[in-house]
Amino acid sequence: MINRIILIVGFIWTLMVGLSLFWNLQYIKIDGMERAYSEAKANINKDRTFRRWATEHGGVYVPITKTQGSVEWLSHVPDRDVVTLDGKKLTLLNPASMLRQIMDRYAADYGIRGRITGLKFLNPGNAPDSWEKNQLISFTAEEKKEVWEIANINGQPHLRYLRAMYMEPGCEKCHGILGYKIGDMRGATGINLPLTGYYQQIKNAEINTSFSHSAIWLLGIIGIVWSSLLIKKAETKRREEEYKRILAENKISSEKERLQVTLKSIGDGVITTDLSGNIVVMNPIAETLTGWTQSEAQGKPVEEVFKIINEFTRMPRENPVKRALQTGKVVELENHTLLLSKDGSERIIADSGAPIIDNNNNTYGVVLVFRDMTEKQKLLDSIQRTTKLESLGVLAGGIAHDFNNLLGGIFGYIDLGLNLSTDEKVSEYLTKAKSTIDRARGLTQQLLTFAMGGAPIKKVGKLKPFIKETVIFALSGSNVKCNFQIPDDLFLCEFDKNQIGQVIDNLIINALQAMPTGGTIDITANNCTIKENEHSFLQEGCYVKISIKDTGTGIPKDILSKIFDPFFTTKPKGHGLGLASSYSIINKHGGCIDVETEIGVGSIFHFALPALKDNFNFETPSENSHYSSEGNFLIMDDEEILLEIISEMLKSFGYSVVCAKNGSETISCFKDSLNSGKKFVGMIFDLTIPGAMGGLETIGEIRKYDPDIPVFVSSGYSGDPVIANPKIYGFTDSIKKPFNKSDLANLLRKNLIYKS
Repeated sequence: MINRIILIVGFIWTLMVGLSLFWNLQYIKIDGMERAYSEAKANINKDRTFRRWATEHGGVYVPITKTQGSVEWLSHVPDRDVVTLDGKKLTLLNPASMLRQIMDRYAADYGIRGRITGLKFLNPGNAPDSWEKNQLISFTAEEKKEVWEIANINGQPHLRYLRAMYMEPGCEKCHGILGYKIGDMRGATGINLPLTGYYQQIKNAEINTSFSHSAIWLLGIIGIVWSSLLIKKAETKRREEEYKRILAENKISSEKERLQVTLKSIGDGVITTDLSGNIVVMNPIAETLTGWTQSEAQGKPVEEVFKIINEFTRMPRENPVKRALQTGKVVELENHTLLLSKDGSERIIADSGAPIIDNNNNTYGVVLVFRDMTEKQKLLDSIQRTTKLESLGVLAGGIAHDFNNLLGGIFGYIDLGLNLSTDEKVSEYLTKAKSTIDRARGLTQQLLTFAMGGAPIKKVGKLKPFIKETVIFALSGSNVKCNFQIPDDLFLCEFDKNQIGQVIDNLIINALQAMPTGGTIDITANNCTIKENEHSFLQEGCYVKISIKDTGTGIPKDILSKIFDPFFTTKPKGHGLGLASSYSIINKHGGCIDVETEIGVGSIFHFALPALKDNFNFETPSENSHYSSEGNFLIMDDEEILLEIISEMLKSFGYSVVCAKNGSETISCFKDSLNSGKKFVGMIFDLTIPGAMGGLETIGEIRKYDPDIPVFVSSGYSGDPVIANPKIYGFTDSIKKPFNKSDLANLLRKNLIYKS
């Protein structure tokens, strides 16, 4: 019993440490990038403050030297060059030239490159690159005021940060010639911050965190009780240090003017109150988050402006200002706190309140600091969901692969039995069983698509019978009627049947859920031609447009723009992946998907697939399993049942068959065939052999001896790039598991010489 308890506690401990390690690694990455972003913003603020100072003073005159001549693009500025009474020649450096030289010196000293740019410029060196130009256009259109991205510059990762710059009094002296006036967006200042150091810090932190967690885990296994006490002690110490850090950060000066300047530059919202809890000062961030201006809020009770509630219960939270005044200590908000803005908008915030204490230890107010955590919380939630989905994907992929191997055996035996059966009723039952298993094969492929995604395995086919079959199957057992309007002359398309089937299934399921009491679904398909620049997303060419219309409740306009977002769902048990994966699949096929909806009337989902532009002699894949040839054939697979089934199929075609269970056996058999003169006419390799050399490794060795022998690759992971593009990896062709005798005959007939 004791051992059992120890095992259970050890398992729980291992799980906890593993989750802690995962969380810390994610936090390290996010925190590292936030610090880089903060450094970039701080540099920009420094540059802009310097430039404003220089603008207020109209620039400076400096001596003309060998290294400093007259600024040629300031030739239009009066008194650009002057001579002092003692004969010294001076030239004017405007704020932009001064800042540019400081940026160059700063880049040489510290490796951080500043940028000044604009759509119209005096200094040719300030011409924007393509990325900067696009951002300047969006700044001009007032779509945004700042932007950043991570890019490689000279082979090194950098954070590129750009912020819009507007004409201010004093700027027209130099830049008025470009046509700008006060208040115009005339350019941007930016910075290219090297990220190599941050990445190294993140890597070091990850290594240290992983090592420390491993040590903690080992100590926990040695003594669960002792390790729990140590962790509790460490956590207490961490909280004490955090508490001291917050106290240190919240110390402010008693000088009001310096406080106001500091508050304007802080990225968090800051509110200060007097001893009565009435607002004295608000910084611009606090104005934005609360919706109140400084003039509106000044003198009002903080509870009237800073309204906070619980995110889930919607009950008011206790205001931290009152608690800070009562306790004389720093007070932090509880988790899941919402700030209600004056305009009714809501934001998740992190908050702390601290008493303002002067040098004589007298309290004369409270400073409230809060930060908008809405987007960060969404990012953290998205990372957690993605991680869970990746774990589920690994499990789903493994299950689908093993299930495909099992289906391969069942599929093969039914196919062989069907070929040998002379009883009409038995043949009928076997044919129905084969059709059912074929559907199961499609379902496992959907599972693989969910697990791994990847490029579609496209084949030319007719959409009409495929759409009808997929819709009818999806509607089986429902109380919904379906009408089809699909012409016979529908264009041929090149598509992945499993992935497009998944799209249709998702849309039909959504339609069913929108009509819980029954209704009608109308399926239409038409040929269409898109001209150049006629459609926002589709290129010029021929397409097939499929529409699925329901008579359900419709989609509210306020969520219409979010329905294709990953993890967005209005269903209590939905995962929010149906329409997102459908959007991804259609996009990878070169098409597009959109929706029309009306509340109380229903919705119509349209998706378009590229049609074949040239005439294509399409032939329906043959279900004829008759094939005849001769020679030696090699099969490599780790599943005995599949070796037996494929061997029987090949033997029925007239081949002699050699079986191998891994790459080493295969290479040995292949070398023996070369030495004996009985060369193989073809080979089929399983892509994945657990614990041994699989198909991809084996084909590399085979091609060293014979670059032309037909070698086919097979796998239950049909979404693998090797299956999608076998020739790139050295294979002749590919075949997805499970397959029947007709599939194998079609593969051999396509690639090998055979007897008619």
